[in-house]
Amino acid sequence: MNNQVQKWLKQYNETKQNPVYPTEWCIRTIAGANYPNLKLDKSQYKGKKILDISCGDGRNLNLLLDLGFEVYATEISEETIAILSKRFPEVTFSVGFNHKQPFPDSYFDYALACGSFYYLEHKTHFNENVIELNRILKHDAIFFANMTTKETYILHDAIPLEDGEYLITNDPHDFRNGYRWQTVNSQEHIEQLFSQHLSIVTSCKLQEDYFGYVISNYIVVCKNIK
Repeated sequence: MNNQVQKWLKQYNETKQNPVYPTEWCIRTIAGANYPNLKLDKSQYKGKKILDISCGDGRNLNLLLDLGFEVYATEISEETIAILSKRFPEVTFSVGFNHKQPFPDSYFDYALACGSFYYLEHKTHFNENVIELNRILKHDAIFFANMTTKETYILHDAIPLEDGEYLITNDPHDFRNGYRWQTVNSQEHIEQLFSQHLSIVTSCKLQEDYFGYVISNYIVVCKNIK
């Protein structure tokens, strides 16, 4: 774990002065929010609490602030939070993990997990992530997330485990090796993983090829149930 955190910190320190931009699916899903299969009232965002789970380099934080949310965000170490806090002083940061968040029950109106919710900490399983999310979200709170499929390039040569879990062994960026990821393989699989604690509002599949790097995701919008 410590070695992986150090690799994350190296990545942060190499890029902390670079500008960051929102992820396209987040813009389309949260800021667009008016599609045949997804209707969200953006006027309801103002002043509502949203948690950006494992926010990475903070690329989606300005988007959430611009939409009027009261923004909270987590990352996995104090060192990364120190870097992010200087860059985004309007955001409330905390150390947190998918399976263990430092917030009271029923605290958030919305949550976002962009490139993060499928990470599995040592000896944890995906259901623990879902249970913890259910705990910190209010009844009927909305959750936005992407879930990768096994076709995503980072999972090349990954070791398959059980129920769609993979152990990463050949990350070309060399800071995810040793992590386990939960993948999904169909909309039915998404229902199986989430439906005990969250109701699926809608989902869609995106697959893109960035000059040899294939990124394959399901975008999932859920409503919390208590």
